Formats: sequence, C-alpha cells, structure tokens
Amino acid sequence: EGSPQSAHPALAVYAAQGGSGRARERSGRRSLRVMAMATMLGASGAFKVLFVYTVIIFISYQSWHSLPEPLGPSAQPGLFSEHRAMAVVRKLADDIGGRQVGTNGVREAGRYLLSELEDIRAVAEAERPDLDVEIDVQTTSGAYHLELFLTPFYLTYDNLENVILRIRPRNATTNAALLVNAHFDSAIASPGAADCAACTAIAVEVARAIVSSDSARLETSAIFLLNGGEETYMNAAHGFLTQHPWAEDVTQFVDIESTGSYGPDVVFRSNSDLLLNAYLKAAKSPRANVVFQDIFNLGIMPAETDYAVFAHESAGGAKSRPSVGADTARYGDLPGIDIATMFDSRSYHTAMDESKRMPDGCAQNFGDNVMAIVLKASQMMGASDDGGKEEAGAGGSLVYFDVLGVFVIAYPFWVARIVHCVPLALTTALVAAMKIGGVEVPVLEGATTFLLSCVGSMLSPVAFFGLTGLLVQPMAWYGRPYIAAMILVPTSIAGSFMPYVFTWTRQKALQAVASADAPALQNLLVGHSLGSSLVLSLLSAYMTISGGMKHTAYMFMIWVLSTHSALIMKQVYFRKKPSRTRRRRIKDGFDTFDVVDTLVMHLPALVVCVHMSLFGFLFFLDRISTMGSSMDWHGPAHADMIIGLITGFLFFVSFGPLVPFLAYHFAEGLAKAMYKARLEAAAAAGETKPTKVSKGKSVKSKAAASQEEPVAVPGRASCVLRCAGGLLLLCVASVAAASALIRTQEHRNSFSAHNPKRVFVQRLHVLKGGRPPSGGSTYDDAIESTSLTMLGVDSVPLGNVLEDMEGASALRRSEPGPDHLLAAYPITRFMKDSASVAMEAGEGERRQVLANLPSLEVEASKTGGVKRCAVKMSSPFAGYYLVNVTGPASKFSFSENDGDALIPSELSQSGEPTYAVRHVSNELSGGDGLDWVWWVETEQPEAELRVSWAVSNITSTPYLDEVVGRLPDYVNPIPITTYLGRFEC
Repeated sequence: EGSPQSAHPALAVYAAQGGSGRARERSGRRSLRVMAMATMLGASGAFKVLFVYTVIIFISYQSWHSLPEPLGPSAQPGLFSEHRAMAVVRKLADDIGGRQVGTNGVREAGRYLLSELEDIRAVAEAERPDLDVEIDVQTTSGAYHLELFLTPFYLTYDNLENVILRIRPRNATTNAALLVNAHFDSAIASPGAADCAACTAIAVEVARAIVSSDSARLETSAIFLLNGGEETYMNAAHGFLTQHPWAEDVTQFVDIESTGSYGPDVVFRSNSDLLLNAYLKAAKSPRANVVFQDIFNLGIMPAETDYAVFAHESAGGAKSRPSVGADTARYGDLPGIDIATMFDSRSYHTAMDESKRMPDGCAQNFGDNVMAIVLKASQMMGASDDGGKEEAGAGGSLVYFDVLGVFVIAYPFWVARIVHCVPLALTTALVAAMKIGGVEVPVLEGATTFLLSCVGSMLSPVAFFGLTGLLVQPMAWYGRPYIAAMILVPTSIAGSFMPYVFTWTRQKALQAVASADAPALQNLLVGHSLGSSLVLSLLSAYMTISGGMKHTAYMFMIWVLSTHSALIMKQVYFRKKPSRTRRRRIKDGFDTFDVVDTLVMHLPALVVCVHMSLFGFLFFLDRISTMGSSMDWHGPAHADMIIGLITGFLFFVSFGPLVPFLAYHFAEGLAKAMYKARLEAAAAAGETKPTKVSKGKSVKSKAAASQEEPVAVPGRASCVLRCAGGLLLLCVASVAAASALIRTQEHRNSFSAHNPKRVFVQRLHVLKGGRPPSGGSTYDDAIESTSLTMLGVDSVPLGNVLEDMEGASALRRSEPGPDHLLAAYPITRFMKDSASVAMEAGEGERRQVLANLPSLEVEASKTGGVKRCAVKMSSPFAGYYLVNVTGPASKFSFSENDGDALIPSELSQSGEPTYAVRHVSNELSGGDGLDWVWWVETEQPEAELRVSWAVSNITSTPYLDEVVGRLPDYVNPIPITTYLGRFEC
C-alpha cells in the first residue's frame, strides 16, 4: 500500500519545486502548526496512557487496602472474630508489653497463652467429643548453624519456651499433622503488637473457632505452635522441630508473620503445592506473589522468619540439607507457606508497634484466610494416601501471583520451564520467518534500544533521587510516598524514552516521518517490538533455566505474548478490508491502530505487572528504613539510590515494554501532522486539488513518481534537542516541585514520632585487660573505657540525631573502636553509619556497673594433639552473648555431632577465619541471670585462638533511660548496655 505522500501528486510537485515564494514565507508558520499538532497528538496519547494506568493503580490500591468488616464479641463461636483476637493482642502488647527472650515479659506471655489454650481445651471437651485436644509446654535448648544476610554464623540457646496445642480428630486415619506457627516474643524495645502478638492471637482464635463448631471439620491433626524465640534468629522453632516428639508427625506448615501493622495478608513464600492450592481454593481474599519469594532467596533482605528453619531456606543460604547425623543442623525440609501483613513497616520493630496502630479488619482478613487454609489443607492431607507429604522444593516449587486481589494464578515450575521459554521460541521463529521472507526490520537496533531504555529507566531515578538525597534531604519521602512518586515516575519515564529519542532521529527514521511513509514506520515498529520481545524472552528463559529469580520470569513472558498479540492485531486486523459495518481501518494511508488499541492488547500484562509493582513500591518505601546505611561518598543518599533502583526496575517491568509502541505512535502522529500540513500548503498554493485517498490505495501515476524529488528532512540535532530537552525539563521540574514540598517540613528529617528513625543505642563498658576482675575491685580496676555508641539503621546520617540531642554542644563524637559494635553482629555487615560519644559514668552508674559485672572462666587443656579451651560466662541480667573466635578453630561444643567442617563468618584483616556465635537464654526460675558454658578446639595446639565477646543487657537502666530521654522525639531507640571483653587461648 502506498504512503500518504504517494497518494497526492500535488505534494510531490510541491516538494520538488520547493513551493511558491508565498509558501516559503509561510513555511515557518506551517512548521509551528506541525509541532502544535504533533504536541496535541502526543498529549492526547499521554492522557490515554495516564488514564489507563490511573484506573489500574486505583483499583490495585483499593485491592491492597480493602479489609472486611470485623466480627464482634457476639459472633458465632465457629467463626473467626477479630474482637476476640484483638483481646489477646492487647493483653500481650499493651498489658505485658515487651516480650524479649530472657525477660519476665516473655515468661508472663507464655503463662497467659497457656491459660488461653487450656480454655480452648475445656471448650473442646464440652463441645467436640470427636476431637482430642492436648497441650504441652516445651523447654528447649540447642544449637545450629544458619546463613543469614549473606553471613554464616552459629546460634545457641537455652531454656526457650514453646506453648503448643494439638487438635486431633479421633477418627483420623493418619498421624500426619499440619503445623500452624506463630511467635509471641518481640523485638528489643518494642511491644510487638503486629509483630507478632497479632500472629499469636490469630492462631489462638483459629484454634478456638475450630473446637467451637461441628462445621469446622479436621481430617488430620492440627498443631498450633506458639513459639517464644523468633526474634533471636528463629531459635524456638528450631527447638520444636529438632526435639519435640509431635514434630515427627508434621508434613506441612503454615507460618504466620508480620512485617508491618497494616494491610491484607500476603503469601510471599511457599514451597508446597498442597498448601498453595488450599489457599487458592479456600481463602476469602487471596493475595500472593512469588516475586518476593525470589527476592528473599537472593539474601538481600535484612529479615527472616521461622519459615527459614522449617523449610531450611534461609535468605541467601544453601537449601540442601547438611550431612546426616549433624544434630546441630538437621532441621527443615518441610513444605510450607509464609503469610504476613506487609504494609506500614515504619512501625516494624519500634515502640510504635502498638495495638491501636492496627486498623479494623486487618486481623479479620488475616484470620479468615488462615482458618480457611487450615481446614482446606487438613481435608486435602486427609484425602492423600501419605498425609500430604511432599519433598520440599521439588513438587512444591510453584509460580503464583494474584490478579488485583480477586484470584490467584498458579502453575507448577515444571510447567514454567516450558511456558517461560515459549516466548523465546515464538520471537526467534518470527524473526527467522521475516529474514527468510526477505522482510528487513531493525530487530538488532530494537533490542539494543530496548536494553538502553531498561538501563535508563533504572539509572535516571537513581541519579535524580540520589541527587535529591545528597543536595536537598535524604529520605525526604519517608512516610510520604507521593513525594517519591513525584520524582521517581517522571525520571523513569525520561530514562526509558531517552534512547528512543536518538533511535527515532536517525536519518532513515526522520525520512520516514518527513515523507509520511507508513510502511517504513511500521517496519520500524515491528523491528523495535521484536527487539524488545527478544530481550524479554531471553530474560524469561535465562531466569527460568539458571534459577536466579526463576519464578519472576512470568512477568516477562506475559509482556512478550501481549506484544506479539498487538503486532498480529495490527498486521492482520487493521490491514484487512473492513466490512461496511465495521470500523474504518485505513485513513490517509495509515492504519487506525492507535494508543488505545496498544493499551487494550497489553491489558493483561498491565494489570498483572502494575498490581505487583504498586505493592513493591509501597512496601519498599517503608521497608527501606531497615535496610542499612553506608559511609561511602553516597552515604546520605544510600536509601534514595536503592529506592531509585528498585522503583526504576518496577517501572520498567510495568511500563518499559510499552515504550516501543508509544514511540511509534508519537512518530506516526508527527508524520500525520506533517502530511496534513503539506496538503494544506499544496491546496493553498492552488497548484492542484488534493486527490482523496480511496481505501488506502495509491493514486500516484508513474510519471508523477518519476518526477518526484526527495522530501526535505528535519535536522537531527534540532529533533534531539527538542525531545531530549523536554524529557530533561520534565525531570528537573519534578525534582523542583518535590523539593519545594520537602522544604515545607518542620525539620530536616522526614521522621516523626509516628514514623520514627531507628537508632541502636549502646552504653558500652570495655573491660580492662579484656576480662572481668575476680572480685572486690573498683570501677577503675574493672573498666577501661565507657562510651555511648550509636548505630544508624537507615541512611539518614547519625550526625543529625547527635546535633538534635539535648546537650548536643557538649558531645564529642568519634568513630567506634574495634569490636565496639560486636553485640549487633551480623547486622553491622550492612549498617555502617556509627558514632561513639565519650560520656563518663557518674557515681551511681559506676556502682551499677560493678554490681552487674559479668564473670568469665577460661581453662585450656591439650589432649592428643588437640587444644581445648573451656569457657564459662555468667551475667546477673537477662541478655544476649556474641562471641567472635579468630584463628584455626576445628570444633565447637555445640557442633560436636556435626561431621562438617566449621564455616567461618568472614575473614579477618590478616586473612584468618573468624567464627561468630550468638547465644540467648531464659532463666525459668524467675531470675534474670544468664550462664553459658561452652568449649572450642583447635587441631593446632601451638596456635592461638583470639576471642572477642560481648554480653548485652536488654533491660532498661536509669542511665539508658536518661540518655534516651535526651534523644529527639523522631528517634526510636533500641537501647542496650554492653560489656565488651577479649581473651586469648
């Protein structure tokens, strides 16, 4: 079919003659009209895109924030009632308060939960003769090895408590049991309402509802584990799984968690076909996305749950089970599912994690879904011949994602291995077919441009957001996502379109636009679309086969299939002869495939990817406050740059594949504008009356064609300057507008009492000589130095906090000494912003320090070429130990049954291996003391083992209370008192 230019001989004559003198005088005005028309067409297309995205985002946002009406105290006993569950939350979080391992709070919480379970057993005895209900309180001690935050280390624990309920149908035909896990301990200095009093309350209320109604039918046992030690790196779950006799019957598990006080519950990890299918079939409000499972598996998230122990899939760690007989590491390998509320991480692990912060309907939504999955999973397990046993990660590796919270799509990974590679086969076949058919389309150019567009969509927000953090204010958007969106979205748009500016202003493209050559423009679209499809399909296949983010490839698969559908629709439907009753498909030589058609054909990809991206954007904006700090040149903008990168990727996933089509539509609109302007000019010159195009057919004669001269092409530099300049202006304007809003804040931080900044506050006492004195010593004999050490959990500099402290002018800041932050290991691997302030101890604090001095006993012995160092550490307070052993250690007491070699946490500056060990304990007699006995061996008797150790008091002290009171109100302190020592053996 001919181009619009070829349809009108008058245009060819007009172009060849250069127009009349009067026409040349009007050329400037025509050029302005062309640009005005093109701008209007571009604005119209942009409005349509904006409208569609706004609708999808609005529906998605409503989906993520839609919660059911909570049931009250008079709800039927067999239904989950938020009112009854919140009574448990308020008792744990508001009345008992902090429930840290080693404190009276966690012990009191255990006693309270035991009484709740006894009430449930009494109800079952009265209402459900078909059920056997048992209660057990487990006291567990043990040790194991874990890799977390990309750091391997050892964990030991003593006297942790688990309160456990088992509901077993008397007619059960199998011993298989479904485990429902929730932890009732809380993080330091946090009442832990959402994390995780609410989790515990949901488990208790689900158990109560099951035993209260005949309609709640179990086909297998359900074990409700209320564990008292998750915040100390999942110790209590390990104790249950490796030591409790009921654990042998567990074939599936459900882990109830929380990383924020708001939002619907989301399935973010699963390795169980059965449980995920049960969730899909039974959950009232299913929300799930496998993308976050892939992110956790990368090990870049500074968080973990009991799922890591049950499934043996710690973040960043190996999944395979250690050698048989390794008692310290034999755990996990269970199929299960991890469910959590994930919004409002601003209150996570802070004093603001209170029951009043949890919105109505949140617990109801969570509880309804958990109860549904428990009942459905029990039925499916009972119907299975083996009680629902699965090999974790083999059959239980699924791709799953929800669609606007309405339903969830899931399919096995063996299917994914096929369907995720289909786009590559289709794209390769199309490219090959065009090559064989002699159709030349710029696929390589399209692929290169698309790759650059992808990079630009991520680097542009990193640059502009980072500069905003460096020059205006770091994390200025915290708690105000609209400020982040004001900068990130326009800069991502600019970065994604910039490569297409240079591609579409090449000579060939400009010639096609200037001459309104529809076939040439269409070839450019096909080449660029196939190029983008080639990149996405390669990503989809590589990710699926290599195993890196292997489930996430579904998004790229959907985009490629949508792109192919759009191209087929354009080529087949819009180029066919229409019937009289159908839409006119050819107009002025161009088909009428426009922006709306592009959006419609890509709608499945838009809905799926925008929904996921919105959730990721809102989640990471809050979660970034716990993801570390840096002392590099970009330190203050560390979080801004990470958010810029994450948002750029999410933007690319939800918008990037549309860019080749949108660039084409803009070029096509410009070509149409130039074509219409030339028609008007030719008509005004009176040289001939424009011939009307009939059904898209060319009416140009051969004679006219032979006389036609090339049409003048606009200058590339001018086009690049206008388009690129407009995109840069968009970025600058968005940053300027956001900066103006930022400067309206009352202070230089975006933090507030409601959305606080977390600061690790440590009163540090370094022991003289590395060891506590034997007794009867003075403070000066025992303590070498005393200081206040701080560690920033986010990228906003600690200097701001120190300057805003009461009495800041008297503070002398310095860098912490070696091992001064040992108590916080391993989070110090990614939290680098620290400060030490010299503060001498007063007389009252000196007396308290001496009264609370820990004790240390070390005895070395040699037997058969092996040197053993036996150690006993004691402290008169509840606290946590961290020991760092440097040197050629060969075995620890808590790994004596482990046949594998010791795994170092990292290497020292001299290249020697260092082994980190954390220890926690409960004193069940009611006291707060802590004893720890252990030994370490080396097979090099003459070698020296160097040991740094820290024991931290996590309870409040008068001095810490006084320091905390001097901090600005936007700071949430995590206060501890630490004694630091060293010895050699």
